[in-house]
Amino acid sequence: NEDCEAVKSSRLKYKNWMFMDENHSVYFRRMSWSPEGSLLFIPTGSYFINESNFISVTHAFQRNKLKRNPSFLLPTTSKSTICVSTNPIIYELIPDLPSLIDLPYRIIFAVVERERIVIYDTQSIQPLALINNLHYAQITDISWSFSGRSLVVSSCDGFCSIIQLY
Repeated sequence: NEDCEAVKSSRLKYKNWMFMDENHSVYFRRMSWSPEGSLLFIPTGSYFINESNFISVTHAFQRNKLKRNPSFLLPTTSKSTICVSTNPIIYELIPDLPSLIDLPYRIIFAVVERERIVIYDTQSIQPLALINNLHYAQITDISWSFSGRSLVVSSCDGFCSIIQLY
């Protein structure tokens, strides 16, 4: 259809897409709200360094600033992120450590890439944990337990794993 081709070609001229398009290998964007609803984490994002180069990122938006730029970005070393899952527990701030965002507490969340899981909190861009080579195939989803101490991970290999955090 000519209309579809016109839309595709006009989008190709646009330089600063916020998210990967339909040609990307990840079909879903499994977003996650923080437990109290103040932050929205959206995977499969892109951040343009210049006109022809971009990096894959996960965007974090504040609820009261959804129509603005993301509050912070988490870069990835892989092609893209697949999903984000927030821990249901709200944690106290670590004293004398600056935060990425102005909250009176910190939120822990897991970002899933194809073959690894990266656990962050809202007080640092440095990961709390990296979990690699957990499955033989691509990771498809992740979910925190109600207690916030376990992560259940599913994969295309047909298995689920449970990660215990202490």
